[in-house]
This record gives sequence, C-alpha cells and structure tokens, in this order.
Amino acid sequence: MEIIEVKAPCIEEKYLKRAKEISKNLEYDNEIFFVKEIKENKLYCFKGTFSLMLAFIENKKPPYKALSISAIVESKDGFIFSIQNYKKKKVIEKGKITVSLGGLVEKDIMDDLYKEMEEELGLKKEHISSIEFITIGEDLSTLNLSFHVKTPLSFKEVKALWKNAKDSWEALELLLFKDLKDLKKEKMSNILASAVEKLREKHEN
Repeated sequence: MEIIEVKAPCIEEKYLKRAKEISKNLEYDNEIFFVKEIKENKLYCFKGTFSLMLAFIENKKPPYKALSISAIVESKDGFIFSIQNYKKKKVIEKGKITVSLGGLVEKDIMDDLYKEMEEELGLKKEHISSIEFITIGEDLSTLNLSFHVKTPLSFKEVKALWKNAKDSWEALELLLFKDLKDLKKEKMSNILASAVEKLREKHEN
C-alpha cells in the first residue's frame, strides 16, 4: 500500500472548534494521516491532528477516519496477541483479544510499523524475518492496515523483550495461540477479527 498525500478537504467548523478544545488537554497532539479515498493500492490521505480524530469520533459517524497500522506477530511457538490495558487507556472494545501492536500512521507505513514493534513489543528490525500485508479493516475511528509479521524468536523471548519495551503498559498481558482456529470471533476486536479471517484463508490456500 502506498500513501499519496493530498490537500485537506474543507472540514466543518464544529469539528475544528472541538479539536482545538480537546488539544488543550493533550500532552501530545501529533499530526496523523486521514484517509480521503482508496484506489487500488493507493491511499489518498491528508494530514490532520490527533485531536481532530477525537473530535470526529464524538460524532459517532466520523466524516473521515484516521489511518492506522497493526500486526499479527507469529513467533516460532505460535501467534501472539494481547489484552489492551483498559485500566490506563480508553479502550473501545474492553476485554477483547486484539493485536499485540498497532498505532496511527504519522509519517510512513513501514517506518511507523517498525516503530510500533519496538515501542510496544521490544522487537527490532533484526528480530523480524518477514512482513506481509493482510487486509484493510476498520473500527469507529480508523481504517487499519493489518500485517503478518514473523519472528524466529520464541514466545518466551518476545515476552521478555515486551516487559522492557517503552510502551509495554499498553497491554495487560500477551497471549499465545498455536493455531488461529483456536481464536473465537466473539472474543476478538473488530480489527483483529477481519485480519485473522484473511490470514486463515491464506494459510488454508
């Protein structure tokens, strides 16, 4: 997938005003990409702020969704997932099994993916053997690009790296599933469910 940066559309004043109010209470209000349209393998995106995304979400039907990335990490022992830390951050689907890493796209899809891997799991480039695009999914606030990331490390080794990672607090715990068939749809977040379904299809083929 490739990002083509385009001019921002005209945003309704109510969203801009609310974003300004929200930004006053944020420690960081980073610039992120919002998706305007998708054609073939190209994402036509414009830049906005994190506070604008939060303003959009309050409306329940956001006019534009932020671009995000996530990864299903496969260790030599099986697939690694997580339970998000709903005690320390706002979680839309509390208690659901979700991806072990993910985040909003700020600069570049692959650069940001490697950044999230290191910050949330402690995995560096040298720990990764392959990365494959799976599918595009969505939730209330984002359009998400899901990837299948393979590492030769064991689950125990990944867990040890995760405990010392900068943003390890974002997950309450890591979970290991030896087979994707063991994951039940009703227990997964929407983003994870769509990615797992596509990855299962690829494995079966």
